[in-house]
Amino acid sequence: MGEYINDVDKDFKLCIKLENLLSIFYYVSIVISLIICIKFNDILCITLIIIHILYIIADAINDIIFKNFAENERRKTLLSNAYGSELTDKKAIGYYNNNEKNSIKKLGVNVFESTFFTKSNTNIMIKQNAIKIIFDVILWLVIVLIMKDKNIVLCITQSIFSSEILISYFKLLYFNNKVNGIYNKLFTLFITNKYSNKNESQLLEYAFEYECLKSSAHILLSSSNFNKNNEKWTADWESIKNKIK
Repeated sequence: MGEYINDVDKDFKLCIKLENLLSIFYYVSIVISLIICIKFNDILCITLIIIHILYIIADAINDIIFKNFAENERRKTLLSNAYGSELTDKKAIGYYNNNEKNSIKKLGVNVFESTFFTKSNTNIMIKQNAIKIIFDVILWLVIVLIMKDKNIVLCITQSIFSSEILISYFKLLYFNNKVNGIYNKLFTLFITNKYSNKNESQLLEYAFEYECLKSSAHILLSSSNFNKNNEKWTADWESIKNKIK
């Protein structure tokens, strides 16, 4: 395997750290809510409210500032690689694997590769997150059936679902569906129909669609899934890439 340097990884790692912090807020809020179920405590209620506020603030900062910054830097490395320019001082060596000459076609193949790895990752993430959702819903149902105090049930419900876990999951489903769709369109363009220069506008349409989707969805891909499956995914991508003429 050749040299691999991707400075943008550092920007995304910061986003992932904030996501992990949000997860801690989420599970701490559930624990506090369960304690309140057993014995009501004013201090714990105030703590719960503070955690919810911190969650909202941290989530907004991550989405608006850090994720946007990381995506912008990644986009610059994408264009720099495709056109042999230097739009950023950050390096992305070995991140894109194709030998196309600097051109719109090289940009398209880069995006094609990105959609392949993204769809492969989110396909797994959907299953992993579904397990978490099922666990949370079962926990909530058990609490609803056990607790007679509706105020406490409301408190628990807010803790479990205030972090928008269901909305986040539906957003992941939507993102995965759209990425798979863009991948299929690029596969048809490059492999099935054999790309030619007359397809440049169509190629740019798909590339822009993918970039707009990533910028709006703010989905962080699982680095764990990538590390576990990178060797296989790379081999699969090489097989696909070799069919591009």
